[in-house]
Amino acid sequence: MIGKTHWWLSMSLSLALTILAGILVFGCAKGNNKTSSNDSVNGTDVVVVEDTADATESDVSEADQNQTDTSGELLPFGAECKSNKVCESALCVPADPVGAGGTVYVCSKKCLQECPNGWVCKVIVLGADTLTVCLPDEANLCEVSQQCRYKDDEGNITQDQEVCGNCGVRKRNCQTNCQWGEWGSCEGEGACRFGETEEEACGKCGTRVRVCTDKCEWSAYGPCQNEKTCDPGQKEVRDCGTKCGKQERTCLNTCEWSDYGLCSGEGECTPLSVDVENCSQVQDVNDACRLRGRVCTSACTWGLWGACGLTVSGSTQTSTCGTGDVDEKIGGPDSKSSDPEEVSCWKSCGKWVRECNSSTCGWGEWKCVLPTLGDEKLRCQRTGETDPNKQNWKSEACGAKCGTRQLWCAEKDGTNDISQQPYKACTWVPDPTKVETYCDESQSSCQPGDDDIQDCGLCGQGTQTRSCLNNGTCGWGNWSTCSYANNATYTKACSEPGANANACWCVPGQSETRTSACSKCGFQTRICGSDCKWGAWSSCQNEGECVAGTTEQQTLPHLCEKQSRSCTSQCRWNNWVTSSKGVCDAGDKQSSKCTGQCGYQHRTCASSCQWGSWSGCDYVGSQCSPPGAFGNCDLCGTKTCSSSCTWGSCPEEQSKIDGYEPNNSSYYYVGSQSDCDNWKSLTAYLVPKGDTDRYQIQISDTFWCDVDPRVKLTHPESAVVMDVFYYKRGTSTLLATCYGVKSCNKNLGDDLDIFIRVYYNGSKGGSCTSYKLEWTG
Repeated sequence: MIGKTHWWLSMSLSLALTILAGILVFGCAKGNNKTSSNDSVNGTDVVVVEDTADATESDVSEADQNQTDTSGELLPFGAECKSNKVCESALCVPADPVGAGGTVYVCSKKCLQECPNGWVCKVIVLGADTLTVCLPDEANLCEVSQQCRYKDDEGNITQDQEVCGNCGVRKRNCQTNCQWGEWGSCEGEGACRFGETEEEACGKCGTRVRVCTDKCEWSAYGPCQNEKTCDPGQKEVRDCGTKCGKQERTCLNTCEWSDYGLCSGEGECTPLSVDVENCSQVQDVNDACRLRGRVCTSACTWGLWGACGLTVSGSTQTSTCGTGDVDEKIGGPDSKSSDPEEVSCWKSCGKWVRECNSSTCGWGEWKCVLPTLGDEKLRCQRTGETDPNKQNWKSEACGAKCGTRQLWCAEKDGTNDISQQPYKACTWVPDPTKVETYCDESQSSCQPGDDDIQDCGLCGQGTQTRSCLNNGTCGWGNWSTCSYANNATYTKACSEPGANANACWCVPGQSETRTSACSKCGFQTRICGSDCKWGAWSSCQNEGECVAGTTEQQTLPHLCEKQSRSCTSQCRWNNWVTSSKGVCDAGDKQSSKCTGQCGYQHRTCASSCQWGSWSGCDYVGSQCSPPGAFGNCDLCGTKTCSSSCTWGSCPEEQSKIDGYEPNNSSYYYVGSQSDCDNWKSLTAYLVPKGDTDRYQIQISDTFWCDVDPRVKLTHPESAVVMDVFYYKRGTSTLLATCYGVKSCNKNLGDDLDIFIRVYYNGSKGGSCTSYKLEWTG
């Protein structure tokens, strides 16, 4: 701030000059400091230099650090420099320690009051030392350090601009010290970023896409693609079943049809179908073969019953006769003859008759019914009369060896030419065609009561017996077990239960196999020797690959894959089956963009072939991180890290510089007032960040009013506070203080000098919001 120097600083002028004279002896101190404003001494601004040229030597090459003219000539006053060593005065300082030009260094010299034309004498603090040096004035600063022209030939402030954001533009102005100011906010941005795509739902769960053009404007949406089959909530109904039923399906939210529901609302019957019932269920109708029917309507309901009859219209269920009906026919089923000899079946043996089948309501087969001849019931019945080559036969047992003979149903009375015995029609008589083999015993093996004996076991020393069966088959029964004479040693065949393997007999040349001693589905063989003893078992033959039921496993390096296979019941290996495997190969690495952020996270596949945990976000190459973080702006306020890891714009800082700036170390003299005056106020900003605004107010005491000086600070942030100091006017007597407050009220009865310091005491570095300072006596 530019203002009057407060009285207590003026009183210290002589002391400060004495100190400065002593400091000049020590020369220029080195340090690693940056510039900031401080209190003035005797009206001369005090500048704390926190970054001198020497402090940058670590960033300069060794040749630059030892920048000394080989001819022994050093750089003169005002020359640009990089190190104290190259200046005649051994003093290289920032050309503009307070402003933006602090990156340019010039050879300066110490001063007390006067400096060459275009230079001003300022006090600077170098570490623990303080001295005064010559620095370029505002008009000369551009000559010393120029990045840009402050104004063009037409007198307009020079501007620079560049493309930013979504086809937007940001600008910066050249400042009075010929240094570029901060970039302004990005303006005129389009709706999107070039090449970006956006899609939206359309139609039947389809999508359509639009693309951001090179002008950062959205193109029109393209056609709707990948549509499904229906609109959500849509319904379809179809016929089902055969009885007028309906079933429904609904379109799901995925625009696909659900399955049809159950068939419902069915009627009684299928249209045009016929229902038939037996009339025995109807009153006064006792014939079970009489039927009545009804037809199903188009509405799937039954119509009325029809009248009872042998047939029903529209139905395949018909009756050809009634219960109890009998039909007799002369000459057989197909005969057309009226010859008396043909009217009966087999001459005089019977007649043709058929009856109505009450269960099928149809005529049964024609049958030849035999009459009674005298007092004797006939014993057989002729059939097949329509085929003269077909005769009625039956067989009966005969002979001692279960033989058989054929009998024939006689056609008429007569005499058997074979036996010369008379017989009657429709009686069984021997087959006249088989006179010589009347009783056939060719299929019999033996005569019941006969026995058969044969040798067995122990190379013929044993015998066994079988008997002829008397069960009508005349066949031999099973052989008995072997019996041995002379108390033979071997009493059992090796195949018999309980046989001693070392004392049993077998048939020479006989062989047998076993699998019990072979683990891989093989077998052993042994042969019976000439001594009726078994030889040794052979080795296992025809072995498989493995033992049935066993398994084996293996682990493959790729994906740590574990496989197993089992042995089949045929002792063959099944195919390998994967039981488990990892998701990656050990040592593989993977990167992925952080969700909703611009950094990348990484993970490594462990020896178990499973992915390790994701690392934190890596923002290498980013302007800032993480998205959402804030940083301090150069003058005031904060800027926010965007989702693309670039800094957002700062507030319009230059517009926040008020009439009390540039906020140097002097106290701005607001004025004086009587303790009877009303409240007065001013509005200002704390710009640049870290700045402290200083004000001086004089309060005059009048005998009719009380000195009750009050000061009030209004600002939306609690971090903006003030310190208030009450001095008895014209003296160094401190009467009262208030620190870090929003208001201060002291009852003091004297003329006063009030000194006020307004500053930011928060963590963000500064505020771009104005504050209001009010006071009254």
